Amino acid sequence: MNRSQPRARRRASAWVAALPVAAVLSLVAAHALPARPPAATPAPTGPAVEVRALARTLAGIRTFQARFVQVVHDPALRTARTRAGRVWIARPGKFAWIYDAPSPERIVADGHRIWVYDEELEQVTVRPERAALGRRPDLLLAGTAHVRRLYRITYEGRVGRTVWYVLRPRRPGPFVRIALGLRGGVPVAMRLRDRLGERTDLRFRDVVLDAPVPAGRFRFRPPSGTAVLGGG
Repeated sequence: MNRSQPRARRRASAWVAALPVAAVLSLVAAHALPARPPAATPAPTGPAVEVRALARTLAGIRTFQARFVQVVHDPALRTARTRAGRVWIARPGKFAWIYDAPSPERIVADGHRIWVYDEELEQVTVRPERAALGRRPDLLLAGTAHVRRLYRITYEGRVGRTVWYVLRPRRPGPFVRIALGLRGGVPVAMRLRDRLGERTDLRFRDVVLDAPVPAGRFRFRPPSGTAVLGGG
């Protein structure tokens, strides 16, 4: 068996999942995810009003930091891979997505480039941020009008204290559906489904919104001896 194959798959998964997720993550702080997408319940203020409220909430988030647990479900292999770590995000287009051991990895965006560093392989891949995330790398961080221009947003109703929405991209991209839950006006849950049917669930704790994040958090310098792929 080629031992590099699982690692190569992990690196590919990081690009496919973590980059778009990290751009969206500035919206999210999950405590728990339901077993399946929540059923809709009547909206007392009306779906259109709720959608406008969501857009305003997302536009108002300037920074996000939290501890996270990420579970990626692969239907083809019938497996689920759980990873944990810390995330910091700042508008526009900056984030640091740090995975803990036993598979330590860093994904850092400085507003111009994105670095994916695999500590075990001593290898980093770097890409221009616009190429990796699309025409607008800040995605949902860009503001109310831009959010609604990129996504069709529907109000799904309430489950307990959590208000649920579904965002569907207006143009083809890595994800076909993003379920987003807010609790008390704060993003509290997220579930993403990609074109191959893979699902990514996210849970967060120790969430801090709009606190200053040191600029150095979004800078990356490859350690000495690290192989750099992709230029930059």
